[in-house]
Amino acid sequence: MILFLAGYESGHWDRLQKEKQRERQLLLADGSPSRELDGSASPDPEPVEPILEPFHQTKLRLSLRGKWGEHKMNADEGVTAAVMVKWYCLKAGLDPSSAEKLRLQIDGELVRPETAVRDMEVEDKDQVDIL
Repeated sequence: MILFLAGYESGHWDRLQKEKQRERQLLLADGSPSRELDGSASPDPEPVEPILEPFHQTKLRLSLRGKWGEHKMNADEGVTAAVMVKWYCLKAGLDPSSAEKLRLQIDGELVRPETAVRDMEVEDKDQVDIL
């Protein structure tokens, strides 16, 4: 037996439930005989096409590269540049206090330590330099 599971974000699930409720109300309002809505006496339902929305990725896979090596990082949108530099120091075997001296650089521009990933001009699988 093969079992397929589908997961929905809560907003999408709520919209699907509202659409089902609207369909039920339309079936009852068009004068057709009342049907059991609990699924016990269900007629052959018409297949419903799922509504597919683009997936909004909240984590970016970034490659942090400096003179101490290159390390890959999964960064949430809220992670700041300072946290990314500290993480790089840990992965590269540097003293975490040296993170205060290092900076991120994206496309030749220095990034302020308090800048969050969502505010940086980076995409998934981009490379970020550590100076």
